[in-house]
Amino acid sequence: MSQVIQKLLRNLPRAASRPVWAFERSRELLTLGLNAKHKDVYRLARWNNGKLQPEHVDKVFPELKAVDVTLIRTFDRVVGSSVDVFELAVLNAFVKQRQAKNILEIGTFHGNTTLNLAANSPADARITTVDLPIQWSGQMALENPLDTYNPCDREKVGWQIKEIKESPYASKVRQVFADSAALDWGTLGGPFDLVFIDGCHAYDYVRRDTVNALAHTTQDGIILWHDYGNKADVARAVDEYTGKLDVHVLQGTRLAVAKLGTRRNGSTPH
Repeated sequence: MSQVIQKLLRNLPRAASRPVWAFERSRELLTLGLNAKHKDVYRLARWNNGKLQPEHVDKVFPELKAVDVTLIRTFDRVVGSSVDVFELAVLNAFVKQRQAKNILEIGTFHGNTTLNLAANSPADARITTVDLPIQWSGQMALENPLDTYNPCDREKVGWQIKEIKESPYASKVRQVFADSAALDWGTLGGPFDLVFIDGCHAYDYVRRDTVNALAHTTQDGIILWHDYGNKADVARAVDEYTGKLDVHVLQGTRLAVAKLGTRRNGSTPH
């Protein structure tokens, strides 16, 4: 029996006890299945989660206007799953404008975003990227419902990084293979100037990754989350910080962004 079927069976009791949760997931699946003829429009069809309204990048982060970024291996991306090209440009504009030297990425996938972080960061920068172990058993440290189940093929995780070991960027990248919720983030070499959270999209994981990011990011650092808007659990976790952090969702992207130097009302997120 496949892991997906096993996970579906495990979630049946949860669906029975949480009808609203089950309805929302069913509605999302029906929306995609009936209205989206091609998977490359999924992210538009699924933008139905979250309290925050998208804002134009120029409005909330005018300092990015003058930033030019370098995009490498632009077409080695999985449409609908990977960070898209505009999202990649925005993410790397933050890296370049802030001259981020210590960067953490949760969720390596094929490694394209990792390479672009390396290409746009200073020569002495360090990029640490975390993904599940290669010989992963399929067990997760925290609850992971079926609709947030998104592990990368273990044989393909980080393949783009492996292909360019002789490139100018190779020395910047450190791959860590671990469950982000079970990992001791103190061993990752923080504090980080920028943390990009794009691992498991289950609420408990996004919440745990956010708590850890806040504890291991510089006081004026920046945290970005991917898949706000089209992943209910991601939106829910990020929305819980809107009263504590100055969080913005960027128009035309699935990115939510918080600059820690502008925490609201002097509160301390936790």
